[in-house]
Amino acid sequence: MDISEFDYSLDKKLIAQQPLSRREASKMMILNRDTGRITHSFFYDFLSFVSQEYILVLNNTKVFPARLYAHTAEGKEIEVLLVKELTDGVWETMAKPLKKIKKHATLYFDDGIHSCTVTDFTSRNRLIVTISPSNDFWDFIERYGKPPLPPYIKRLSNEYSETDWNRYQTVFAQKTGSIAAPTAGFHFSPEILNALQEKNIHITYITLHVGSATFQPLRVTNITEHTMENEYFEMSVESFNKIKNAKEAGKKILAVGTTSVRTIESVDFTRSITESLKGWTNLFIYPGYEFKMTDAMLTNFHLPKSTLLMLVYAFASKKYMFAAYQEAMQHEYRFYSYGDCMLIL
Repeated sequence: MDISEFDYSLDKKLIAQQPLSRREASKMMILNRDTGRITHSFFYDFLSFVSQEYILVLNNTKVFPARLYAHTAEGKEIEVLLVKELTDGVWETMAKPLKKIKKHATLYFDDGIHSCTVTDFTSRNRLIVTISPSNDFWDFIERYGKPPLPPYIKRLSNEYSETDWNRYQTVFAQKTGSIAAPTAGFHFSPEILNALQEKNIHITYITLHVGSATFQPLRVTNITEHTMENEYFEMSVESFNKIKNAKEAGKKILAVGTTSVRTIESVDFTRSITESLKGWTNLFIYPGYEFKMTDAMLTNFHLPKSTLLMLVYAFASKKYMFAAYQEAMQHEYRFYSYGDCMLIL
């Protein structure tokens, strides 16, 4: 399956650079897979499209300020993205401009106290760095780190606003660990969540810490040769049982976001559990995949050739999704993280 099948052209003006003033004000495209019909609404009307026959699965991961700014001994600015902590004080990172960084080089962070020494380069052109001092590094991250906005959202190092701090996060985020946000959850306001509860539409939460697997570009032409990186997930006994029992009772599982989809599709719900699930998934969903748990999905509009786009193509068919994206562009939907959403039923 060639990666070119998942390509499309997008006018850059449709890439949302800022969130709307109200979370629920986003446009929402509704795709009915049974009828093939595409309709248009707004997320504040979300409750008009779901009923008690649904159970919503939301990802409650919390994004931490993983983007840091440092400089070399020569004074060159370096942007560092923390990918994952390997051991205490040792991190896998991404950095740019990479060509200015050499092995054993020391990068100095902006507080004048903390630094990191490059100990190795990985096969993916990432840096393995040792932090010094490391005992208070998480406090340092919280104080000096910036929201890890994706590169298509343009910000200078001093341009991050309070809006980015508040809005590059879901209102239900609880468990710290992501370096990118589960953006389909951005559209939910406290009022929408309360209205769902009042309507007796059940909500349950899982955790998948979004890592680089979600946004890394494919480096292969044949997508079946791509291997996803592992991402950590957790699911409580309560959430497991809610999803399992709902499915067995004939209810529809509505996954909010591709991370929720990948989590519930990675879990074996034919068994019973007595303690919370904690594990890793590298599930790569592309056309031909048979969904076991997901009956409906809320998702944003994704980048060309991305694994996220391949997942929604698998769920709603390539032909249908291609038509939906073309219509979204004609109606000037806002694309990507801060953009609008689609509800696939």
